[in-house]
Amino acid sequence: MNLELSGPLGHGFELPREVHRLGLVALGETVSRLIPLIGQIGQSRAGVTLFTDLPLPRMPTLLEAYPLASLLEALDWPDFLAVDLPLQELAELRNMLGLLEGIRLTCPAQVLVTTSMPCAGLAQCGVCAVPARRGWKLACEDGPVFDLHQLKW
Repeated sequence: MNLELSGPLGHGFELPREVHRLGLVALGETVSRLIPLIGQIGQSRAGVTLFTDLPLPRMPTLLEAYPLASLLEALDWPDFLAVDLPLQELAELRNMLGLLEGIRLTCPAQVLVTTSMPCAGLAQCGVCAVPARRGWKLACEDGPVFDLHQLKW
């Protein structure tokens, strides 16, 4: 039997080395896609905070968890923000963060956009198109993790 494997598809999170306060925002189906980022910080003095209303699995002791409603109060705390959300919620992200049009976050941010990829990442169907400041980007080829400020949100 022949087995053909493909992947990984696209690009993942790229945390800057100088991150000391990592904010995680889980708006999708699970928090599990953000948990591996905790190990990338690797500093005992670093702080990691997860904002979500989703059920929580067993968590590393380094991680603090708060409901999404507390994100607005703490938005100036992280020096990097990682967000996981479905494509259909991208347009609502600005409202969730309490930012007016034209106002940017005070820290760098990346967003994992979850969307269907029926072409299995071959970048031929366009179903996974994400609105960008300059046209469209494909989650299967250009993402699924994007710099938040490159996207139209």
